[in-house]
Amino acid sequence: MSSTSIGQRVSTLETRADDMDGRADAMEARGEALQGRTAVMESKHGALEVKVKQLDTFAGPGQNQALSESLADVRKMVGLVLKNQEKFGERLVNVEQGQVRLEERQVRLEERQVRLEERQVRLEEGQVRLEEGQVRLEQRQASLEEGQVGIKATLAEILDRLPAKPGSN
Repeated sequence: MSSTSIGQRVSTLETRADDMDGRADAMEARGEALQGRTAVMESKHGALEVKVKQLDTFAGPGQNQALSESLADVRKMVGLVLKNQEKFGERLVNVEQGQVRLEERQVRLEERQVRLEERQVRLEEGQVRLEEGQVRLEQRQASLEEGQVGIKATLAEILDRLPAKPGSN
């Protein structure tokens, strides 16, 4: 595997990790929005409590009927608020679970990235060993060429010392 393809894989993993970071940020923003809605519902709940207190202090004919109707309305509203709050709580739990899954994925990607970096280091070490071997081969080749030059010189000297062939002038 070439170091270029490893670099591309590492780049792809980094891009995926960045995407996961973006998703986690989006999930956190949703969770904060849900918490904001819960706060609004709690403030509405407080306003309803104030209305009930005001009804308790009002006196007059038909007050019991008005009070019971108001209490029924308040109970309905509180029921709606609690249902909505429960839904938002479930959504918040889902967001938190999604964030945990994203964080787990990010950890796995980081582990893979470390393994890829280790492989890249081993490949680079292998490349250095190959380059060292190539240098040694070039040194041997140069030594052999020097030896060959020496042999040629010795052979030329021997040939020069030999008597000429008869009939060749």
